[in-house]
Amino acid sequence: MSRTTAKTRNLVQLSLLIALEAVMAFTPLGFIMIPPISITILHIPVIIGAILMGPTYGGILGGAFGVLAMIKATFFAASPADILFSPFHSGAPVQSLVMCVVPRILLGVFAALLYRADRKKCVLCGGYYLPKSNRAKYCPDCSIRMKRAKATERKRKQRQNCHALGLKKP
Repeated sequence: MSRTTAKTRNLVQLSLLIALEAVMAFTPLGFIMIPPISITILHIPVIIGAILMGPTYGGILGGAFGVLAMIKATFFAASPADILFSPFHSGAPVQSLVMCVVPRILLGVFAALLYRADRKKCVLCGGYYLPKSNRAKYCPDCSIRMKRAKATERKRKQRQNCHALGLKKP
């Protein structure tokens, strides 16, 4: 895949996830309202985007999550706890902005970094993959190739030392 195609794909995925976040933020889909507070599930698209596209895009999605949550708290505050997230109503605009945006940016960045830390590098092709066990050295594609190559080598050695005929090939 060319670099331009990958950039376009990431941009389209980013815009779709931000649109999903906006829909979730301004409809009852994204918040669970419990009288003292409102619980959000807007972090799910941020984590999915961070895993799919990396820490930069995860941070952008987290920033969009923070801004959307701040807009929701400013214009549609459901409880007094929501007012803390509004820079206009809280009395401390800078602290409210930092409290809204920075942790959510870090959510996207850390989700991607934790996902990347769990991956291993393939010994053969150098690509990253999620191992199924601690002993895995190869990605799934290279694992199939290596099993086939080792089986071929094992059969070659077996044929070279043919005990049934009593002969050894040089």
